[in-house]
Amino acid sequence: MAHCYRCGQAAPEAEVHGTVVAVCPDHGPLWMLVRSAPVAAVVAGWDGRVLVARRAHAPYQGEWEAPGGFLEAGEDPADGAVREFREEIGLDVTLTGLLAIETWRTGDDHLLGIVYCGEAAGEPAPDPREVAEARWCDPAALPEPMRAGHREWIAAWRAGRIGPLPHPA
Repeated sequence: MAHCYRCGQAAPEAEVHGTVVAVCPDHGPLWMLVRSAPVAAVVAGWDGRVLVARRAHAPYQGEWEAPGGFLEAGEDPADGAVREFREEIGLDVTLTGLLAIETWRTGDDHLLGIVYCGEAAGEPAPDPREVAEARWCDPAALPEPMRAGHREWIAAWRAGRIGPLPHPA
């Protein structure tokens, strides 16, 4: 039996989105016990539009965001960003630059995120377990509610504030 890393309560295991994870009665799924991994996201453009996805599950269910997710153990962040985009959106993406490296505070946890920009084309075919809806939209008219920070990434992409892709050694 695991215990919540926030409050110490017993946290029995349960299946959440296909993964067995400890679940605190007060704080919900304890993902940090499953993986303490960085996150990678992609702001993808096509024909002057940007692709956004509406989350299908908690946390942030119903909010719009740039597609992304946790990296696998030992996975290169760029490869993980491409994999997550394909898994969630059903399209291939070509990374074109580095948009941000950030840390986010979620409760008592900190998460490292690497945000890329890229180019993709076609009609999205989202995985309904991850994404309730995905669509191309005018970056000046983003849907609401947008996840905190994602609007700023899209604004940086629009303004061309993009760094080069890191090159492996």
